Amino acid sequence: MLFGAKFRSAAILAMGRVTDIVFPLLRAFLLARLLPQDQFGLAITLSVMAALVELSTDIGLDRYAVVNADRESAVRRGTMHSLSVLRGALIGLLLAVTGPLAGWAFDSPQAWWAFSMLGVASFIRGFMHLGVKEAMRDFRFWPEGVTLASAQISWTAISVGLAWYLNDYRCMLFGILGAQLIFVAVSHLVSRSDWSLRWSPEDATTILRFSLPLVPNGMSLALRHMADRLIVGAFMSLTAAAVYNVNMMIALTPRNIIQSFVTSVTLPLFAQHESGERRIAGLYPVWALALAVTGAVYGAGVICLAEPIVGLIFGPKFAIDQIFMTLTGIMVAIKIIYGLPVPPSLAVGDTKFILFGTVAALGSPLFGVVSASITPDLNIFVAAMCLGEFLGLVSVAWRCTNRYGFKVWDVWLAVLVPVAMLATLGTVLYETAPGLIMRIVSFAVFAGLCGGAVALAAVRSGIDLKMLLRRKQRPAKPQPAE
Repeated sequence: MLFGAKFRSAAILAMGRVTDIVFPLLRAFLLARLLPQDQFGLAITLSVMAALVELSTDIGLDRYAVVNADRESAVRRGTMHSLSVLRGALIGLLLAVTGPLAGWAFDSPQAWWAFSMLGVASFIRGFMHLGVKEAMRDFRFWPEGVTLASAQISWTAISVGLAWYLNDYRCMLFGILGAQLIFVAVSHLVSRSDWSLRWSPEDATTILRFSLPLVPNGMSLALRHMADRLIVGAFMSLTAAAVYNVNMMIALTPRNIIQSFVTSVTLPLFAQHESGERRIAGLYPVWALALAVTGAVYGAGVICLAEPIVGLIFGPKFAIDQIFMTLTGIMVAIKIIYGLPVPPSLAVGDTKFILFGTVAALGSPLFGVVSASITPDLNIFVAAMCLGEFLGLVSVAWRCTNRYGFKVWDVWLAVLVPVAMLATLGTVLYETAPGLIMRIVSFAVFAGLCGGAVALAAVRSGIDLKMLLRRKQRPAKPQPAE
């Protein structure tokens, strides 16, 4: 019964994460057809700017709310909320002041006020109730899922609806503002604990000691995930940038949500394991294998299916060849496997190691700059980016060996095997040039083999999957005295 409740809660979270995949794509698809091309570009720029600011100023309050063991303290919870509001106010002020500069940078001086108004959205988001994050420690994922889904649905409905009426970029701005209002309101409605603003210097110090190392991590992530778009536009052409952005959106948007979901589900397990609340035998090797399989299956999906999906949604002029998709699939798989040390690092508060992993991946855009400055070829550019990602992953894997509960063999198996499998799959597809049906069959067979490997490993490790979703293991019955 308990397993069923936890499974249903996780399923609702998964549904919320799915809305983060489906609705941005749906929004882009509809707005591209409702708005003039220049207005659509400006609307997407507003959306990217909002995401970039949130990512680059992330201080990890949501993750601290999950790993925080002192959940009964109203003062500590109130201090977290105070820090959230303070962060939102500072970001809002920064955006308001730099709005005219952003309008000038994007050659849209008439839209400076819209960039400044993004600060209002950040300020509103600061009032979210972190109780939706605290609930995840007890495997109550549904509050998070409902909150995410409500925000995405309202964002899409408002922006698309206003696009019919306004016919310009303002529809996106009002959609962002409306989504933040809904996000905050729903987070308060579904949280069990009270929301209040408190302040404790001791608690603030504890929280910031956990959070501050994540600030440069967020900035590095923003550079890692956004710089390639700028490089293509600056060194190649706007046409190449448009094609590249569409393909990367198809390839990366689901990956971001899947990785966030996987981390959300596994972080409570590692938090309980590392705090001693309960010991889970075989947790680390199964986690390494599961993440490797997730990366491999996702990469296979990109290699097999991304090209026809791009052509179907945006038209054949946006589709690129199999070499590009193979390299992109490998790169995305590597990005997923980068998450190997994230849950255990967060569980023990070792956020500096997360920062190391993010910085290690910055070689990818650097390799991309060198490639783009030599030749304006998207395939060579992605190959250079992929090489940079792989070298960064190797450095992270090297530091993971014999760290926390990882074993050397588990780490290198998770790193090297998926890359080799995906390279082989891409080569086969390139040589055979199959149709859509055979691509789907190839992906299904690949995913089935990977899923079977995870199940076999779990059985051999003696892990009871139902036990993973229980709050605590039942204490063993005392043996009678002899």
